[in-house]
Amino acid sequence: MLDKPFKMFLRGKAHHLQPLLMVGKGGLSDAVSKKLEHSLMHHELVKIKIQGADKNEVKEIVESLKVEKKLEIIQTVGFTATVYRQNDEAVLHSEFKNPSKDFD
Repeated sequence: MLDKPFKMFLRGKAHHLQPLLMVGKGGLSDAVSKKLEHSLMHHELVKIKIQGADKNEVKEIVESLKVEKKLEIIQTVGFTATVYRQNDEAVLHSEFKNPSKDFD
């Protein structure tokens, strides 16, 4: 589970990102699953566009991705979900400077 300041940092980082993946109503195909794995390894933070689904189906698809791929859901806006999974280099985590720790 991510703490709130780091999650807010990731939301700011994701603001200008374009969706890298398009997921259909049927969920994740093998090709899209491989592309998601590759994207997470290289970027850590990925936007996913879910097409052909209603709002409830979007929630179900995003939750299934969370469990299946061990992701953190940063936010879901409409049909676009932003997800995060730390890679071995933890690039985004190293960029993050927690302002609340400056007062220790």
